[in-house]
Amino acid sequence: MSVNPSNQHKTTTKRDRSSQGQKQAQFLASCAYEKHTFWGEQKGFLYHSVMEDYFTGFILHCQGWTSVLCNPSMPAFMGNATTNLNDTLVQGIRWNSGLLEVTLSRFCPFIYGLSRMSLLQTMCYGYFSLQPFYSLPVWCLAVLPQLCLLNDIPIYPKVITYTIPYVSLCFRTSFLKSIGLVLMLSFQY
Repeated sequence: MSVNPSNQHKTTTKRDRSSQGQKQAQFLASCAYEKHTFWGEQKGFLYHSVMEDYFTGFILHCQGWTSVLCNPSMPAFMGNATTNLNDTLVQGIRWNSGLLEVTLSRFCPFIYGLSRMSLLQTMCYGYFSLQPFYSLPVWCLAVLPQLCLLNDIPIYPKVITYTIPYVSLCFRTSFLKSIGLVLMLSFQY
């Protein structure tokens, strides 16, 4: 059996296999096997965003599709990860810009997906779509302490001597409560 450009299966003889295999490899490498088919035009990957896999999954779930775990004994596709910092940063920018593109479009999971999916699915897609905004607190934590250190601005408030006993009392009671819970639970089992 082999795959034709028309997505129809046909049987081949042994002498046709080498030339047919080369044609199939060229056809698959051209990435045109989804063109002018129902799957390629309506249901396949939606290339409206850089994050086509996230966007396609989101739209398919909005249309009522359900996901199924497929765990074959042999992996179907083996990929590779980035191996240096520059490639990792470029890939992170690509992913985050694609997620931000979907979030700021009319397909925002909190607006478009809420009426089409369950609340839990909408929250999961929304969590991933807001991932680019998580870089802002990390950026602040990376930059602000250095700026405070260079400008001689204290980051933390000064320790006042009369507050030390209260803070240490809070710490000790919290620690004793944790030990009490562990001991109480260990006697139950």
